Amino acid sequence: MSKAVIFVVLLSIFSSCQACTKSGESKNGVNTSVAVIVDNSPVTVHETRVSMWPTNDYYDGEQRPIAETETAYFTIFDYKEGQTVNIKIAEGEDSRDCIVRPSSLGIKVSVGKKGNITLRDIPGPCQFVVETGDYHHAIHFFVNPPDLFPEIDKDSQDVVYFGPGNHSVPDGIKLKSGQTLFIDEGAIVSSYVYAANASDIKIVGKGILDCSKFSREDCYPIKVEASRNILISGIVVNDPTQWTAIIANCSDVEFDNVKVIGCWRYNSDGFDICNTSNVLIHNCFLRCFDDNIAIKGLSPFYRDGYNIIENIEVKNCVLWNDWGQGLEIGAETVADEIRNVTFDSCHIIHFTFNAMDIQNVDKAYVHDIHFRNIYVEEPIYQNATLSGDSISPDAFGGLINIVINKSMWSTVETCGKVRDITYENIYYTGEKEPRICFLGYSDESDVKNITIKNCQINGKAIDQKYNCIRNNYASDINIE
Repeated sequence: MSKAVIFVVLLSIFSSCQACTKSGESKNGVNTSVAVIVDNSPVTVHETRVSMWPTNDYYDGEQRPIAETETAYFTIFDYKEGQTVNIKIAEGEDSRDCIVRPSSLGIKVSVGKKGNITLRDIPGPCQFVVETGDYHHAIHFFVNPPDLFPEIDKDSQDVVYFGPGNHSVPDGIKLKSGQTLFIDEGAIVSSYVYAANASDIKIVGKGILDCSKFSREDCYPIKVEASRNILISGIVVNDPTQWTAIIANCSDVEFDNVKVIGCWRYNSDGFDICNTSNVLIHNCFLRCFDDNIAIKGLSPFYRDGYNIIENIEVKNCVLWNDWGQGLEIGAETVADEIRNVTFDSCHIIHFTFNAMDIQNVDKAYVHDIHFRNIYVEEPIYQNATLSGDSISPDAFGGLINIVINKSMWSTVETCGKVRDITYENIYYTGEKEPRICFLGYSDESDVKNITIKNCQINGKAIDQKYNCIRNNYASDINIE
């Protein structure tokens, strides 16, 4: 294996795994630089902090430097058919190259004088980003369905309710069986949420769960363990301390219309589904400084009843990845099997290392994984560094990646295998030629029976002549 390929593999594994850091805070508030007007009515625009460049470091006891971050904006409002959105940006901002992503949504944009932008033909409730000039100038739009949660009685004894305004619960919000956390429209709740050995719980609303005042050691923004029948819907999670949502040893879990923003700290993943089955993630937006959605098997959660991870569906999500992987299996794979996982109709508008990734560094037999109708846009690789050393652009921009390898993150001696993976209707548009990579580990721990059907790169279908990276432990790679 060449040094370049080894470097790619090591970077992939590093980007997917855990680290410990101390606190770092960002400021969330109403800004004065951007105004958004929906059908002649102004809506609140929130200011948050995001990653400026794909720069990362190993744990040294300190949080990521603020100098590696920049300001971004987000706004939340309800969808109405035929609505027009007007954006006014600060004087001096260049909006001539205004881009709306995902481009496949077909939202029409027109740019006027003095930084005025008009959006039309919003197709329905959705999430999208307007970039004015380039991706360093981003406004994130979270357009909700108009009639969310009408059945919830905010006065019920089983409802933990937060109305419009600012709230602080520094010790966290612990949910018990049958309880609902309702963060209503206009509410900003400075807290975190956890539940264990519970059932029938909900975390819902149109408000914001804000973690900017917490350090990594304080909490996960959302942590649910050994529970079942969980609904997380509608809310915005801003400035996660680390992994945004860790779901471990659970079953029957649904994420619907959840928005994750303000990820700049080390290892601020989106959703980490650990030794959990029967999961639906749909209609969500995640901009993360590490893996967006990761299906993992972790040693602490490997136990009877949770040794097989199965029946997971991710669909109709919009992802922006500032470091790490977009749609991910692994890297930790402490499970007997990871099977029946489908990623469908997702839009990866920016990514770094790999858009679609399977990394098996432990023992799991990973099989029957399906990627369908995935739209991938521009990779980010400028000014990339790891521990102060520059990273070659060749390490970035992986469209499809499957790697079996032992590493410092492996926690069991046995090595797994990967079989029966399909990629169908994959559409990539970007200036950089994407990488496709298949690397097995041994005769027993191999990559086998991979189907790529209708995969297009800038409108051109790839075929068997495409220069895929592969080794002797990857076979039956079928490109149609």
